[in-house]
Amino acid sequence: MPAGDRDDVQEYRSTTASYIVREISALDGSTLVFCGSKFSVRATALDIARDRGQDTDGIDPNDIEAIARVAHAAKIGLHYSDWPHRHLAEESFRTRDFDVLVATSTMAAGVNTPARAVVVRDTSIGPTVMEVSMIQQMVGRAGRAGKESEGWAFIITQSDETAMWRERLAAGYTVISRIAATLKDHLLGEIVQGRIASEDEARAWWRQTLAFHQGTRNDKAINEALESLDKNGFTRLVRPEDKPLPVLQATSLGNLTSRMMVNVNYAIDLRRAIQAVKILPSRPQQAESYIIDAIARLDAYRNLSAPSSPDQRANVIRAIPKLDGEKRSVELNRNGRVDCTGADVVRAALWLAAVRSDAFHGGGTMVAGISRGILSMPLDSSPRYLAWIAAQGMLGTIPTWSSVVAADLGKRVRWHNLSPDRGDGRALRLAEDEAGRKNPEPKMKALFDKHRGDPAPTLRVKHSAKGRDLSVRVEAPANSAVFVLDQPARKDPSWRRSRVDQTLSVEGKGEPVAAAFMKNGDVAATGWLSAFTR
Repeated sequence: MPAGDRDDVQEYRSTTASYIVREISALDGSTLVFCGSKFSVRATALDIARDRGQDTDGIDPNDIEAIARVAHAAKIGLHYSDWPHRHLAEESFRTRDFDVLVATSTMAAGVNTPARAVVVRDTSIGPTVMEVSMIQQMVGRAGRAGKESEGWAFIITQSDETAMWRERLAAGYTVISRIAATLKDHLLGEIVQGRIASEDEARAWWRQTLAFHQGTRNDKAINEALESLDKNGFTRLVRPEDKPLPVLQATSLGNLTSRMMVNVNYAIDLRRAIQAVKILPSRPQQAESYIIDAIARLDAYRNLSAPSSPDQRANVIRAIPKLDGEKRSVELNRNGRVDCTGADVVRAALWLAAVRSDAFHGGGTMVAGISRGILSMPLDSSPRYLAWIAAQGMLGTIPTWSSVVAADLGKRVRWHNLSPDRGDGRALRLAEDEAGRKNPEPKMKALFDKHRGDPAPTLRVKHSAKGRDLSVRVEAPANSAVFVLDQPARKDPSWRRSRVDQTLSVEGKGEPVAAAFMKNGDVAATGWLSAFTR
């Protein structure tokens, strides 16, 4: 496959995959197509369906039900972690009711799905190049004994990568432990599960790992991981009265981070970025900007490339609003190019989903002049980080304003296809709860419309100023975690009870802003924060 512009490359990959499927189908064979992202799975399935005579004009690659309908008619199954019809697709491919299955790497291991041919459409997962072992797992599905008499495997690569992949596949692979790169995450998981209860047990566990024996065979890495988890509030040493030695336990933040499977290093970076905000935001767009910038700078998007097309690079920059409401101008650097980074792509994706979601409607490969495929990675992954920030509202482990904003913003990004407005996060959460975890997409629009007018919980805030003292009283629903943002003093004190009577020392005058977080997921707020909780 020739090298070229990203969009051209993606189109060529899909076209090539469709051609191979057509040739294998002519031989009455089955084909398993592996893609590097959920978006590529949907887009490739649409291309194959179109090649098989289905009318796919106007179908948005994010329209789950429309894609499922035409794919089913074309005997194509789709499979990835949260595809609502993945079990049907898997079973139909086994029975050969479907002769094509388009999947992400979840299908490469652990699921018995042999095929006459395997097509590796992408040799990377998002920005990360696949390991040889994963490619070998994929191609190993071709022509499995007892299922197919023969098999073929096709790996689609760019021409400038072909020699590298031939060399890598011929050399095979050596098992190398990757635990060191995510040691904090593994260690925290062991502590949460109760399998490690002391620092000595942590060191003993580390010495049994392959990484220890392949490395320098010392405890430096585990000691640094223990120190980092403690310093950043994920673990603590407690001294039970009935035990002679301190016990290592996960904190509420540690339990939350492990349960939501948020990378510990990313969690540390997010908290630091939000806590580094020196002046509390006072407008909704300003607050959203702080949160979006914190996510965009995460190492998770380190390898995300900006588009190579000058027009698309300019459109990425234009999609990021200025806080003063003016349109952002696009300037050329001294090399005659528009400065645009992967972080800018993340910012553009989240801003488009949050405030210009209509741009995603109408199908096609472009959104506001930007390739839809480029935007798919941050749109798929960022709601988890936003949900993690939001969930800390009850814990008081992050500035309160950020949890209120993230609770709303995360739902709006996740369900941007429904065109929600600022403050619709609560209605989306209620719709999610009613739709259930299994296949919620078909029910969401009607449920969202149903809950959009539901009244939100209210807070009663009374305050009076005398000199430099501000007396604040907040009344909230029972069992709430109530927080007051002392805007003039630029502080965020917190109290974990449903009624607050507190005297604050303030500088100047200002209305106190309060927020309350409830166990059922509800959030209530006053002042400028109420824009996110209506």
